[in-house]
Amino acid sequence: MRSLAADEEELIAALRKTLASRPHQPITEDQSLEICRLVAAITRQEPDSFHSLGPLCTTADVVDHLGVSRQAVNKAVKEARILAVRHKRGDWRYPTWQLVEEGRIVPGLGTVLARLHDFLDPTQSAAWFLQPCKAIDNLTPAQWLLERRPINSLVAAAEERSRRAK
Repeated sequence: MRSLAADEEELIAALRKTLASRPHQPITEDQSLEICRLVAAITRQEPDSFHSLGPLCTTADVVDHLGVSRQAVNKAVKEARILAVRHKRGDWRYPTWQLVEEGRIVPGLGTVLARLHDFLDPTQSAAWFLQPCKAIDNLTPAQWLLERRPINSLVAAAEERSRRAK
């Protein structure tokens, strides 16, 4: 077994700090497995063209996180309720930032994706979510959603981005 790199040690330290800051609650085997799956998905090597989209995970990872079938995930992609990009091998990859606690997708994502869906391809949409945006205090749209800020401001920014794409 290899030794951990400095950045991996920092990840472990951050996890320790997070756990120590909360009252102790037993961690179930299912929770441990989900954490391991997410770490594996986040640290998986992706082709250079996907590097700018941040950590990506597979459909199997999303199925496990949400506790739904592959068909339900595919339907959510088609209905623009979850963000997915087509990998060069033809399978889907999902930005991990949209997967939040309790096996859910970040609230408000579908509302924003609906404004982008007809004007940007999935890769453009995924990139937009990670670019700082002046209209939302120079936060990225992903940060805005994750911080549970008012959705109306982000919807307006998405509509503006879509108008520029026309």
